[in-house]
Amino acid sequence: MVGSGQSHCPAKTLDPTRPTAALYRALGIALRRAGQLDRSAEALQSALQFDGDAGLSYLELGNTYMEKSEPQDAANAYRRALAAQPDLADAHYHLALSLDALGERFEAAQAIQRGLAIRPDAAGWHYRLAKIHQASAGVGDGEPLAAALGHFQRAAELEPENAVFAADLARALARDGDLHAAAEQFRRATDANRQDEQLWTERGQAHLALGDLKAAAGCFGRALELAPAYAPALLGGARVHLAQGDLHDAFTKAEAAVRATPDDPEALLCMADVSKARGDYAIAERHYTAASIKSPHPAGALLALGQLYSDQQKWDKAVTTLERAATADAGSDGPVTTAAP
Repeated sequence: MVGSGQSHCPAKTLDPTRPTAALYRALGIALRRAGQLDRSAEALQSALQFDGDAGLSYLELGNTYMEKSEPQDAANAYRRALAAQPDLADAHYHLALSLDALGERFEAAQAIQRGLAIRPDAAGWHYRLAKIHQASAGVGDGEPLAAALGHFQRAAELEPENAVFAADLARALARDGDLHAAAEQFRRATDANRQDEQLWTERGQAHLALGDLKAAAGCFGRALELAPAYAPALLGGARVHLAQGDLHDAFTKAEAAVRATPDDPEALLCMADVSKARGDYAIAERHYTAASIKSPHPAGALLALGQLYSDQQKWDKAVTTLERAATADAGSDGPVTTAAP
């Protein structure tokens, strides 16, 4: 999809001596909005037979190709639009969308940057550029993530009431380790959209990471008012109760989270942690083991399981399990099947 499906360029007065290109372009846009994509492309091709506003006609033709899920043809049309009208900011932006769809993220980022040089206050374009930078980052590759953070910040500055922009900025800040700023942006997001249990949960997680249990509990509670079976909020609430020493309520919420998402490693780990705190070592062992099997990164669950064995002075099992945790942490591809030797 291509946003509104038409350019943001100012409307031009029709030349009564040459109305045909504008007329076919308007027809092409109307047909696209009506879902008649093949006819839309035909109308826009007809517009290009005339010599008026070729840049706009190629732009709209590219938009139709994007609606048809033909990003290569769309990219070609956008390039023709820019050849005719290099300062057509929308063509730079939509070229970026087509290149991103083709997996050419570096070129997509360059295209949006050229558009932003013409229209620097386009908040949505900063946001989309941030998402492209984010998607292009490899493991340990901080430069694209830093660039993404900057554009998320700019988008949120330009549209401070936009909950989506605030939430993605908060997530980027949390990944960057700035939890105080992340919590503030999540507050902005929940102020703008008070009916989203995910936003309330993520805000609670930021407060929990900061050690603000009261604020975290309030956020998780609000999320559960909106969606009583929402597993991430149940897990957050269980973690708060566990930190407060309220093991009964911690167990109740952890158990509900496992019922809701029985294959979620985080739910299994939480249930194991709560069970260990209650002295229910058999339940804890079973859930740590399940978490190590379900998780794509089992080292943490294996470490916790090894520590559980150590607490019980089951030294052989502890050694075997901790060795497996070390191997998993080093990036072994070997399968994790059971915590017992």
